[in-house]
Amino acid sequence: MSSPTHPTPDKPLVLLAEDDPVVGTMIERSLQPDFRTHRCKDGMEAYIYLRSSAERPRVLVTDVMMPRLDGFALAQRLQADPTLRALPIIFLTALGNPKQVVTGLQVGARAYLTKPFRREELLAKVHKILGG
Repeated sequence: MSSPTHPTPDKPLVLLAEDDPVVGTMIERSLQPDFRTHRCKDGMEAYIYLRSSAERPRVLVTDVMMPRLDGFALAQRLQADPTLRALPIIFLTALGNPKQVVTGLQVGARAYLTKPFRREELLAKVHKILGG
């Protein structure tokens, strides 16, 4: 697991589950300087982080297609866990057909964005979810 990119605790923490290191870096840079990030390489690592970390992220941004535990399965695990089900989820994925978008919303996503993504749209979704 990587460390938060900014240790400043006054900025909301966003958890990122993305298996592609280049895309993960692009997403992290898109979220900075408004947010701190913690990146996990797949859904399983993100789930373990959420179950064990003392600090709760305010939002999860997750890919769908990842090894070990995909984004849809991760969302289903979070929904089944009373301590994690309130965590807002944003899917950011290359899967963009209407059936996949509906599946993402059905498993608990607050937003569903497709790659390639626009930085402004991602920031707007995260800010909206956080109420600002």
